[in-house]
Amino acid sequence: MLPSGTASGLPVRGRGPVGSRGVGAGFHLPLEAYLFSPAQSDRLDRARAVLVGECMHSYGLAWEPGPAGPPLGPRDLMDRRYGVTNGAEAGVDGYHLGARDPRTRSPVRRAAPTGLQDEVLHGVHPQDGGAPAAAAFVSRVNGLPVLPDGCSGRAERRIAGGGQLGAGDLARTVNVRAFEASEADPRVVKAFAGWSACMKQHGYSYPDPLAVMNDPRFQGRTPTRRERAVATADVACKERTGLVGVWFAVERGLQEKEIAHHKPQFASLLAAKSRQLAAATAALSTP
Repeated sequence: MLPSGTASGLPVRGRGPVGSRGVGAGFHLPLEAYLFSPAQSDRLDRARAVLVGECMHSYGLAWEPGPAGPPLGPRDLMDRRYGVTNGAEAGVDGYHLGARDPRTRSPVRRAAPTGLQDEVLHGVHPQDGGAPAAAAFVSRVNGLPVLPDGCSGRAERRIAGGGQLGAGDLARTVNVRAFEASEADPRVVKAFAGWSACMKQHGYSYPDPLAVMNDPRFQGRTPTRRERAVATADVACKERTGLVGVWFAVERGLQEKEIAHHKPQFASLLAAKSRQLAAATAALSTP
């Protein structure tokens, strides 16, 4: 029998909350505080583009950020983390992401920088062999010295200081490590078995929700009729077995342990995240 709770006091049995986003829609993992949401990452990207442009223009070089493409990929950390969880979306998009699916979009490209643009943008790194091979290196452009790491590096320093732009390595590592550990947890393994048995009752044979998402038949540009049917059954079986509630509670407990074990480092990551978002907001607010 599954235990009734974890160290965090969260239940590991039950269906989990069901909202407009589907089963588990109200769940939030501890690491969300230390990682950057898609909207926050977009803010960093836009601020970096503004700062790069200001720097390039100070050298008298034309530079405009490329066109912003539509938002792609999962909406947040929890979106599709445990597979498809929204019955309505499953019936329309299967395992695809609808308008956010990269498979349905052509990549947004901008012209590559050339000549002086490339040099001023990226700088020169002696450890990489010195000056770019294409054009003779000049140490000054329009009277200004070329920065060792270019306008790109300067923009990142303006946002992240001397640290890493975006989420820190520890947060990224724990995000993956806790997820992988949760898959092997006996409680989750047992829940997988219940979900798999339910899927067989619908005529589909998969060991776990990640296997069905990775079915090669469902990797095309658009969802197929079979894919939508399988995804609909997938959501129904998650709801029937309470898989998402079990999986979430186990992973949350694992993340809490990791964060407690590295408490000072995570406190630093949280402070760095706040500084980066404030710097990005300031950059975007500059007239």
